[in-house]
Amino acid sequence: MHQCSHCPILSEHSFPPSFKKRPLESTTIGSLGGSVTILCHPEAAPSPNITWLYEGQVIPGDSGQEGTPAHLQSLTSGHLRIVNLSYTDQGLYTCKAVNIHGTVQSSTELTVLGRTVMVERPSTFTVVVNGTALLSCRASYSPGLELVYTWSFNDQSIDPEQDNNFKMRSPFTGDLYIVMTQFRHAGVYTCTASTQLDFVSTSATLSVLGPPGEPFGVHVVKRQSSIDPYIIHLAWQDGATHGRPVQAYSIFTKSNYSESKWNMIMNIPLNSVTVEGTLRSVKVLHLSPGSSYRFKVLAINIYGAGPTSAPSDEYPIPGAAPSKAPANVRRGKGKVGSLHIVWEPLPPKDQHGWGIGYIVEWRLPRQDVRTENSWEKELLPGNVSEFVTTIPGRNQYYVQYEVRVTAYNMFGVGRSSPIQYIHSADDIPVAVPNMVLVEAYNSTALMVHWTAVHNTRDSMKGRLRGYKVNYWLRYGEDENQATQASFSGQIEQALVIGLLPDTWYYVSVQVYNDAGNGQKSEKYPQKTFRRAPRMYPTEVHVHSYSSDSVMVSFRGVSTQVEEEPLQGYKIRVWETFDNSKQVYDIDVGRAVSGIVSGIKRHSVYKMRVLGYSRGGDGAMSSPPTLFTLGGYIFYDSSSTLVLPAISSATFTVSSSYIEIVVLIRFCFYVITIPLGT
Repeated sequence: MHQCSHCPILSEHSFPPSFKKRPLESTTIGSLGGSVTILCHPEAAPSPNITWLYEGQVIPGDSGQEGTPAHLQSLTSGHLRIVNLSYTDQGLYTCKAVNIHGTVQSSTELTVLGRTVMVERPSTFTVVVNGTALLSCRASYSPGLELVYTWSFNDQSIDPEQDNNFKMRSPFTGDLYIVMTQFRHAGVYTCTASTQLDFVSTSATLSVLGPPGEPFGVHVVKRQSSIDPYIIHLAWQDGATHGRPVQAYSIFTKSNYSESKWNMIMNIPLNSVTVEGTLRSVKVLHLSPGSSYRFKVLAINIYGAGPTSAPSDEYPIPGAAPSKAPANVRRGKGKVGSLHIVWEPLPPKDQHGWGIGYIVEWRLPRQDVRTENSWEKELLPGNVSEFVTTIPGRNQYYVQYEVRVTAYNMFGVGRSSPIQYIHSADDIPVAVPNMVLVEAYNSTALMVHWTAVHNTRDSMKGRLRGYKVNYWLRYGEDENQATQASFSGQIEQALVIGLLPDTWYYVSVQVYNDAGNGQKSEKYPQKTFRRAPRMYPTEVHVHSYSSDSVMVSFRGVSTQVEEEPLQGYKIRVWETFDNSKQVYDIDVGRAVSGIVSGIKRHSVYKMRVLGYSRGGDGAMSSPPTLFTLGGYIFYDSSSTLVLPAISSATFTVSSSYIEIVVLIRFCFYVITIPLGT
């Protein structure tokens, strides 16, 4: 091969410049007023000299040289930096690399685009807690670029995908919604609009208004005075005001007797609160002696009540004698010759201290000995609720006494209860009802009559509570199997129900008081009536009769041998929408028709017909018949037939019908039945 004698000899560490690996980008983009650096990375050994050309003209290497534009800077690394870009800087820039082995160059076309400008900035915004805030943000930028909006809150990035309180208005604007705004959302919000070339930011402050924050430092500062040690001064400091001043406070307490329940005891306007610097205080009244209290405070402004404070430490109130008298002092049950007194013991919160007990006092109500020394008394330690004492002497049943009960504790004696008149225990009564007479009432009930006993101390040996009626089957049961029905009060008759039809019973009567039952009367036999009619009237007819009445006719019933003979029929009527269900009967005797008067127009009525006898009311026609005078009834067309107008209608009532609705003196009748039957 022919060798060139004048060509330089290349070693492996010496070669001409090359842009094969890292040529300049074909295009370079910069923003107006911004800066750009064009990188030049040729490979060469030894290192080449770099020269920059603009539109084919050499750019002087030192920006300080005469004729070199100040915003063009050739860096020692060989790169070209252009600052404060203007549109006149657009054009072809060439990097020329030269060393001893040769020369090479690479070029890029610089394009200067308009810079990003914020055209709508968020403004300071105030929102009420739980409301919605809108922070606007819009930027102007070169159309050929892509613009992205981002937000930060107090320099922390916001991700609307992760936090439901933040929502972007649309992908084309930077507007930010803050929904269900809370106090934690108050602060500085920054909107940043970014392109590939530059970015611009702007900030605004969000303020959140609402109810006050929770007060803090709640504590008792002192007692009012030794004259009234049950009044304290409660102090605290305000929490955050959240934009509006506090107008009032509420005080809550929980005593050692109130378990987990906090009670609001005071609403305090601002003018009743003492202010000393940042400290607020108020006088708290009506605290219960012997209790320990914890306190909480709640502040209120025009936006409502804020959260309650943390509870204070527990504060004890000095003890005192009980201020309440035992309640509901009354007679208890007991044996003959005893006086049994019961009352409601004081609950712990009303005991006002330790060592609770009761003083029970009693005496005969004689006028000549009504002095304090005439009371007999007993001291009962503990929170007891009853006392029993034996009355000396004979015939000490049902003797009246004056009684009072007083609570005491280690601090003193409280108030006595009002004097109550209480009798000693009853004895078994000796009175026996006489002239017992029993009548059949219907097929399942007997009416029992007797002459009332004399309600005296000698005969009743106590207070008459009432009468007991004993009844048992005449055949098949003895008196030991009798059922007993009690009737309270001084009465002379009683209705015994739930009996078998057409059945003989024995009946006896006795009185009772708190000590027990008196002696039974002589037994009296009586038979119940046979059954009431079991069949019900059918083919009920409803006709218009006058402007406020209708005529009802029906097919009657016949009775069987086990039933009492039929005495007559009743038409039973009531308003459909009458919540009180005021049913009234029209007795038509043995007739199979009758007039129902007093019917109100535009009201819907229900009606049933039944037969009756001495055995009682029989079975009623079924289902009920509905009717009205005038007006309109809404009905379900899927299950209702509308028939042509007629002057009267006859309907056969059977179990296959749901109901009958008859419109009287109107233009149509409505029958509701299950269609298809």
